[in-house]
Amino acid sequence: MENTVNEVWVDIPGYDGDYQVSNIGRVKSLKKKERILKPTINRDGYLVLGLCKNGINKGYTLAQLVAQSFVSNPKKLSRVSHLSGDKLDNRASNLVWREMPPVNIILANESKTILKGKPRGSEITSNFLGVSKAKDSQGWFARLSVDTYRARYLGRFKSEMEAALAYDYALIELGYNPVNF
Repeated sequence: MENTVNEVWVDIPGYDGDYQVSNIGRVKSLKKKERILKPTINRDGYLVLGLCKNGINKGYTLAQLVAQSFVSNPKKLSRVSHLSGDKLDNRASNLVWREMPPVNIILANESKTILKGKPRGSEITSNFLGVSKAKDSQGWFARLSVDTYRARYLGRFKSEMEAALAYDYALIELGYNPVNF
């Protein structure tokens, strides 16, 4: 249990007088009777909870609520990250605002198309991001998803390693850090 001696509570913007959030990652309701809310863990591993105003429920991650009130955001960034990597640690000191990358990096393993429980030939995947085995098993290809509708085909390569390098070089060209090496 977090030490609550230095816990600071502030009203949640848009819910003034109804809900408050603390710097150690707790939320309380001030409606009727004051009580600490119990968040749940969503499928991505983040703590989430719903707040209600005028009969309308809206869901938030606990990290969003804490960061909005306690973490400076001069560049008006939209994404909150956990410095420690622990999605359950929502203390203000563990949160930082990050830029949401426009590049949608897809794990080849997440984009499998399964037909009657059997993977298709092109769905043999790599351990590297953005790399998959060619449908005819004659090499590897690399692809970088630019947005929801477009993918940048990076080419066909003799080795899995060459395809992974091409993927990383494409990220560097777009101003991002490499992810495979």
